[in-house]
Amino acid sequence: MSAADQTWQPRPGAGEETRDLGPLLPVCKACSLEGVSESGEANPTAPIRVFLLDDHEVVREGIRYLLEASGRIKVVGEAGTCAEAITRIPATMPAVAILDVQLPDGTGVEVCRDVRSEHPEIACVMLTSFSNDDALFQAVLAGAAGFVLKQIRGNDLIETVIRVANGESLIDPAEKISTPMILSFAVGDVPTNTGP
Repeated sequence: MSAADQTWQPRPGAGEETRDLGPLLPVCKACSLEGVSESGEANPTAPIRVFLLDDHEVVREGIRYLLEASGRIKVVGEAGTCAEAITRIPATMPAVAILDVQLPDGTGVEVCRDVRSEHPEIACVMLTSFSNDDALFQAVLAGAAGFVLKQIRGNDLIETVIRVANGESLIDPAEKISTPMILSFAVGDVPTNTGP
């Protein structure tokens, strides 16, 4: 079987820094098959694989152009609905999925929860037009690694992708979630509204 025929399989007991492509091909978390040399060595300069979910095509195209122009990131897939994303993300195995929060058929938070339950190695960054405590709270519970507004500067979005691909979490619940949100969680009144 060739390396291209093998699927991503986490190695039992492996840390967040590595994944296996079979018995002889250790690969860094953000690398793809393209990032593996013929000798099986990981190429840390391989582009970070990213998946985009947004219901607006023009937004996806703009983000794709911005990320790929950096030379450090490759967009490997995209979707305009939650249903498409749920099937396409596992098929493309990105290191990072950038997910719009509000979509016509659900929320990016739901997609994050579903994807991370099956593939915890995929880092999810929530992207939204509105600062919303409920959505942030739900993103934290779903395991998102980042939560950014669409007004983010291009270089900051690139830096966010690089950092979460390297295992960082850019959500600090203690600083980002308001006191009323923490109190409502403490008394069991967990918010469920993830809309804008």
